[in-house]
Amino acid sequence: MRKGLFIGMLIGALLLLAACGSSSGGKPSADVKAADDLALQYVQASVDGDDELFRKILSPEEPHYRILEKDELTFPGRFKEIGERYSIYRFEKEPGEKGVLHYEVIYYLPNHNGNAKDFLEMKKEKGEWKIRELKAEEAEQKVENPKDGVYIHKYVKEGEG
Repeated sequence: MRKGLFIGMLIGALLLLAACGSSSGGKPSADVKAADDLALQYVQASVDGDDELFRKILSPEEPHYRILEKDELTFPGRFKEIGERYSIYRFEKEPGEKGVLHYEVIYYLPNHNGNAKDFLEMKKEKGEWKIRELKAEEAEQKVENPKDGVYIHKYVKEGEG
């Protein structure tokens, strides 16, 4: 049941991402759409406290990866509860020469009574996109044109939309 719900949510998210991407003035490649989906999975893993999902999406070189616990799921279902209260912004339209994409994700965390903001760097490892978390200063240095990006999903406050 839980697996079916997750798959259904991913399919819905992919459709939403496709719709959002097409309004950005050019459709992203399938490769970029896969990275966008990974950003959404990052938000879900963060909100749900899902260490198993983090294991799938984070680079094994990421320090956060090393502290993940087996089968840890702190807040199951919380991602569904936050609804549309998250944003995903991709700084580049396509990967550059280094094959890297950068993201800013903002999402509501009920246990913090507010929003969390993370910066992500995605790069392919063994043919799959993997995430490395960045500090704000590091992201600022790596992103060349921060205003040239595209919203994959815009934050919708509770009761709006």
